[in-house]
Amino acid sequence: QSLSLTNCDQQLDSDQDKARKWFLQDIEYDYYAPKLEFLRANRRLDDTKNLLAGCMEKMTGLIPSMEKCAEKAQTLKDGLDKMTTDLDDINSQIQEYRNS
Repeated sequence: QSLSLTNCDQQLDSDQDKARKWFLQDIEYDYYAPKLEFLRANRRLDDTKNLLAGCMEKMTGLIPSMEKCAEKAQTLKDGLDKMTTDLDDINSQIQEYRNS
């Protein structure tokens, strides 16, 4: 009889230890899981910031090239405007020649 009570007490102690351990694990998970998720989100935010900073640096490097391109486009537009004016003059001269 005393042997079975001892076994029962040991089993009860073991079950209480398991329950205590599970309870503490649940509390630990509830406490640390949001912190870990926050840290992961923060790391992703830092990665995104670094990526954006790199992109902005590249864009800043492109500005001089874009300005040169804009100057060339303006020169081309000016040339086309002059050609249009010249063609209008030629067309006017042709019309005058036909009307005379």
